Amino acid sequence: MCLRYGLEVEDISHLFFRCSHSVQVWKLSLLRWDFSQHSPSSFVEWWNRISSDVLHSMANKCAMIGLASFYIWLIWNARNHLVFANEVWDPLLVANLAAARFWEFIKVQQKCKQLLSPLNPIVSSNCWSHPLRNMIKCNVDASFSKSSLLGGDRAVFRNSDGSIIQAVIFKSCSSSSVFKAKTFAFRRAVYWAKVFNFQAVCFESDAKLVVEALTGVRSVEGAVASLMVVVQQELKSFHTFSIAHVRREGNMAAHASTSLSSVDMDADSVFSSMPSSFLRIVEADAVA
Repeated sequence: MCLRYGLEVEDISHLFFRCSHSVQVWKLSLLRWDFSQHSPSSFVEWWNRISSDVLHSMANKCAMIGLASFYIWLIWNARNHLVFANEVWDPLLVANLAAARFWEFIKVQQKCKQLLSPLNPIVSSNCWSHPLRNMIKCNVDASFSKSSLLGGDRAVFRNSDGSIIQAVIFKSCSSSSVFKAKTFAFRRAVYWAKVFNFQAVCFESDAKLVVEALTGVRSVEGAVASLMVVVQQELKSFHTFSIAHVRREGNMAAHASTSLSSVDMDADSVFSSMPSSFLRIVEADAVA
């Protein structure tokens, strides 16, 4: 039986195409395939489909077939982690890991320009969506002043019901760029997630370049590269985690908390309950 839901016999077709977990992975993938209504009856049927009709008009057929193969591999990998380590990987994590691993493969093959040009390896969302049960979603944002070179960071933690359970307004700190300020915001969000003893966290930010760098899609150099490595290492301490890009309209909880911060803050401020004026702003999040 299906190890996740126990509703069907777990054959190859179910594992890769019919299981609700896999259906969500494919929906979140760069290929945007929806198997919820018409899933392949067999692996062979699926392979023939992606090798012919579906990709017939695509200029880079080899790259897309390779990408689809990485999603298959990561779905299988996620199952193995569930079986042997009792680790649950949410669909967004699987989708982004598959894209990142594909990127690494392309770089090794030294064919990035030829194969990857039509692809964007980060799944972007237009709205805030509820995390899976037993997961916490952390929305991160940062502001930066070019005149003062000060950055203000904030993180809002919500549960699967969408309720805000913690919010942190970080004290202002000096920074040399918006990119560095937003990267440092991620590190502080990770730190506080560990302080709160959250074990399964989905981190979201509207800073797409930072998300790409943290997931290995984009390479960075200089001092910020060292900071990236630190954040990546600290993320490994969580039982389960994912990193995703969400556009500004889906990151209003973190963005709106700017109104609660002050340049005179000498320490991080933690809020277990939020002012009603702030909650009204948060309700403007486009929730999926």
